[in-house]
Amino acid sequence: MMDAHRTPTDADHASRRAAEERHPTLVIAFHPEPAYIGRNRTLEDGEVLLIGRNSRVLGAGALNDTRVSREHAEVRRSGDDVRIRDLESRNSTWVNGEPITTATLAPGDVIEIGDLVLVVQFLPVRWFPPRHPRLVGISAALAGVLAQVDQVAQGFSTVLLLGETGTGRELVAREIHEGSGRSGPFVALDCGGLPDDLVHSELFGHVEGAFPGADRDQTGLLEAARGGTLFLNEIGGASLVLQGNLLRFLEEGAARPLGSDRAIQSDARVIVSTDRSLRELVEAGSFREDLLARLSRGEILVPPLRERREDIVPLATYFARRYTDGPVVLSRALAVALLIQPWPGNVRELQGVVERAAVEGVEEDRVELTPWVEEVLRPEVDDGTSPLVGTEPRARPEPEVLVAALRARVGNVSVAATDLGVSRSTLYRWMRDARIDLERLSYEWEDLTDPWP
Repeated sequence: MMDAHRTPTDADHASRRAAEERHPTLVIAFHPEPAYIGRNRTLEDGEVLLIGRNSRVLGAGALNDTRVSREHAEVRRSGDDVRIRDLESRNSTWVNGEPITTATLAPGDVIEIGDLVLVVQFLPVRWFPPRHPRLVGISAALAGVLAQVDQVAQGFSTVLLLGETGTGRELVAREIHEGSGRSGPFVALDCGGLPDDLVHSELFGHVEGAFPGADRDQTGLLEAARGGTLFLNEIGGASLVLQGNLLRFLEEGAARPLGSDRAIQSDARVIVSTDRSLRELVEAGSFREDLLARLSRGEILVPPLRERREDIVPLATYFARRYTDGPVVLSRALAVALLIQPWPGNVRELQGVVERAAVEGVEEDRVELTPWVEEVLRPEVDDGTSPLVGTEPRARPEPEVLVAALRARVGNVSVAATDLGVSRSTLYRWMRDARIDLERLSYEWEDLTDPWP
């Protein structure tokens, strides 16, 4: 048994560094069988990964798909450079919604091979997919947040949650509270944009006559959160006066209600959150440096959704289930459309889109990509121009119409797309969604000359 007090050796440090190194990893983000979602494959330096039908490189059964060619694509790693090459497959290899011959892969890229959808991430070798009832996801990024939550939950120190709007900072704060074992309540206040008197009154309370309309004493949230947790959202928007009062409370454990000369004691733990750079606010003179120093003792960054794309399908499924009576899955078209979005509004934005999709597009326990959702997810048409306000999104024609257009142009996708009034990439997307295999159709025009070279 290892001595817990022995000095770490160079070998220990090397082992730890190796465990923390990040390697390019392919994570299954969508699969017709939901049990496969989350499986992953790390690429070693110099490795060439051949992906084909019935291959076991992504786990037994993951590639048993008739839409996957026997030798469909290869992924090659050289250092941090990762490239994918289509091996003249029947249904093409797609990266970020476009068919490719070869492509260099970056973190967050979305790969489509048959009905399988992968996300590229650079991950530590040793990580375990999170399993959590409220913070939904399978990503290493979420696992890292949950590990930090476990580290700080049992303490009493203030925690600063950083992250973009819509990432779920309040959910993380609630998880810290739940893991703390504290018996008191979880109380939340949004500090951004509220007048000083109102924030001070809400936070610290007030006594009768403290200001016009104060006809009775009011308990503040710090007192209401006694024995529990007080969550202050958007602390970056708090005034300097409120910041000073908060710092005094953090140092003394007491606060004075507005209009009172008597301090109120509280053992509430404080968790604060912001989507702004507090360091930049300090430099601008709108945030106290001493308060930032106090808050920064426990800091957790909640990553944006675009940095944990493999969480999108589990999250979307979770939101969609609120609108169905039983189990629900996403259609492949909807899953891909969701996976390749930038999501500036993060999880909150995803929730709104999926809930609309679930209301409009549930068919036999499957949520489809509806025209409205497609319009929202593709706000610009492929040539970069914005659609006219009030116009309906272009619906995909029936498969026989697409096949007829391709036959008329002897398989020339570019010219067939022009005939249909759409871009080449749109026609490719329609073909993919309708499962039209151009190679299987090609025998019909093998002896014909393409009039549009």
